[in-house]
Amino acid sequence: MIKAGITGLGWWAQNRVRAGADSDVQFTATTVRDAEKAKETAEKYGIKVFTSIDDMLENADIEAIFVSTANTQHDEDIAKALKAGKHVLVEKPLTLTYAGAKKVTDFAAEKGLVLAVGHNRRNHPSIVEIRNRIAEGYFGKLLHFSATETIPMALKMPAENWRMSRTELPIAGMAPLGMHQIDHVIDLFGRFDTVYALSDRIAVEADVDDTSSAMFKLQSGATGSIATIVATAIGMNITIFGTKASAEITGRAYNNLTFRPVDGEPETLTYDFDFVSDPIASIAEEQRSFANAIAGKGAYHISPADALHSIEALQAMINSVASGQPVAISDITG
Repeated sequence: MIKAGITGLGWWAQNRVRAGADSDVQFTATTVRDAEKAKETAEKYGIKVFTSIDDMLENADIEAIFVSTANTQHDEDIAKALKAGKHVLVEKPLTLTYAGAKKVTDFAAEKGLVLAVGHNRRNHPSIVEIRNRIAEGYFGKLLHFSATETIPMALKMPAENWRMSRTELPIAGMAPLGMHQIDHVIDLFGRFDTVYALSDRIAVEADVDDTSSAMFKLQSGATGSIATIVATAIGMNITIFGTKASAEITGRAYNNLTFRPVDGEPETLTYDFDFVSDPIASIAEEQRSFANAIAGKGAYHISPADALHSIEALQAMINSVASGQPVAISDITG
């Protein structure tokens, strides 16, 4: 059992704590800004509350830190935890910049510590089924990846919420939503080559973009597109196209998967795996992978190279929006 601390104790961090018993992780410490708000959860799970990550790192008996703070705080919190000799699991995105991501990734490797990124959708049964069929050659030559994910976040969230700022939400929903789709591209199709992105504030009052889209070419020669909107109804669609077949995932919980071969009848699979309304099972699986990596029982299921490349792609999108021009990944990495 890995003893861990967690920075923050908001709704997602509480899900991580709830999943602890089924994932070989015991949360024993947390840092919060408002101790009173965290009191009930902390007392229920026997978690000691600290006022800062520095205090927790100095005084808590822990092997690992889960970073669940604002996106712009990730770089600093990861660096402090690694410097203190702690393994780290950070919620996606790893950081918001390539420079920051490269720095902490290299530091973790230098220290011989596990640095993992939370992507609880990577091993959803729908994604696993597609991954397996790609390996079997079911799709033929992969041609194109398309994804659109939408939520009403910018319509409903108070303007003073930390998420409602351009520093935390640089190109509409790419950080909270698009990072999952970027990870699917890397997992299923491979590395990005060139990105062209657009992002704008079309409807919302808050000073954040509400609609973004990115087109890209992959190193394999395949193409793709990812769109995110944070000012409309909840929705999610992923479609991949190959020379022999296509596949489509619909529904935010990824539970409807349809295969359409060029020759043959469509095949629809449904799953009862709801990481949206009840994410505990998917989080527990992720945390078991992290605990096993710390114990030397196998690598974390998302490699450091994949995690870093996801930020290379995000940085290319951010730079493309700023310049109005396509951006090559090689321009990011030098």
